[in-house]
Amino acid sequence: MIENRIKQVAQARGLKTPYEFQRALDLTPAVAWRMWHKKTSRWSEEVLEKLCAGLECQVGELLVYVPEKKPRRRRTGPSGGPRVSR
Repeated sequence: MIENRIKQVAQARGLKTPYEFQRALDLTPAVAWRMWHKKTSRWSEEVLEKLCAGLECQVGELLVYVPEKKPRRRRTGPSGGPRVSR
């Protein structure tokens, strides 16, 4: 899963609210709010460029890959039921 760390990077650069973030990067209020609250799922090259330039960072600081935890598989016996030890 890709994790959005825009809020953390912006706060480290002194932008404490979505409003300050929006004003500093010249974003629309809706776009700034979605980014700040991790509601954005698509990133255009233009937006990434604007973010990196405005926050003076690299894309890898804003978006980070975090492996998802896989659910544990239950072991089953030959009939598909629970495995029984003998």
